[in-house]
Amino acid sequence: MSISVTVQVVFTSYPNAHPIPSRTVNVLQGTTGFKILELASKENPSFTFQFKKFSFGDLITSINGVKQDSVAKLSWLIYENGVEAKVGIDELIPSNGDILTFKYEKY
Repeated sequence: MSISVTVQVVFTSYPNAHPIPSRTVNVLQGTTGFKILELASKENPSFTFQFKKFSFGDLITSINGVKQDSVAKLSWLIYENGVEAKVGIDELIPSNGDILTFKYEKY
């Protein structure tokens, strides 16, 4: 079954960033947040991202060229329907109509 998920990128702590329009993608039910972001990046290069693999899962390190900054404690946090995700991007399974927001902000 196909579902629609909207992907947003918000630069809370990066004032010089250019806004990126949200993107709605159609995916199969059960698709992970990682695959959804990957599909959004194929449809719009502004969603291009980099990540690191760890034993606990994948960690987004950069979106649209904006990299995490451990010195300033800025990172990409994931929100599902306005609530911070309790799981990582590779375990997050959105439902139809959900909004995934990737926010660059202090942790």
